[in-house]
Amino acid sequence: MFLLFSAVKKTHITFPLYFLMLLHLRTLNLKLRTLKPEQEFFVLLTKKMPAPTYFKTLKTIHLALLSMIAIFSGVVFYLVYSGKYPPTVVAPADRVFQVIALVLSGGMLIIGFRLFNSKVLQLRKSALNVKQKLEQYRAASITWWAMIEGPCLFALVGFLLTNNYAFFALACFHLAILFMFQPKRDSIVMLLNLNSEESRELGE
Repeated sequence: MFLLFSAVKKTHITFPLYFLMLLHLRTLNLKLRTLKPEQEFFVLLTKKMPAPTYFKTLKTIHLALLSMIAIFSGVVFYLVYSGKYPPTVVAPADRVFQVIALVLSGGMLIIGFRLFNSKVLQLRKSALNVKQKLEQYRAASITWWAMIEGPCLFALVGFLLTNNYAFFALACFHLAILFMFQPKRDSIVMLLNLNSEESRELGE
């Protein structure tokens, strides 16, 4: 304000014009004060609350499934190993459980992998847009992971009921398979045959 008044004196600007200039600057300042916080709020909102990317969401789902089965395995192992849960099923019912667990394990792994592989090949050749491809790939992945997890849960229940460590070994085998099939960005790009522009939809 003082600088502007000094400029008025030096340039001999009339006072009415001086007041008009002040009014204009005040109005401009009010507009800037009104718009700037909104813009800053929008920038802060987008920075602090980023939308989860497709790949990050898929990894979170897989990690949740893997963590749940790992924690359950640890609890069951502790109950059996510490003797806090004695066996309630003995031979020959134990053998029946083993046969069911093996058949269920082999059947679910074979059928699940074929279904997943078939869906990936279908999506690879389809003319769907990238978002539709990714959504269907996520559904196929969750189905495949569930079919890995199902026999694992059955084996853990069998281990709890029989205290037979063969069931726990089978559960660990399925847990390892589930870990191996964790989502990887490069693998998804390759499986779905995505170009560089389409792969950006995956995120990081």
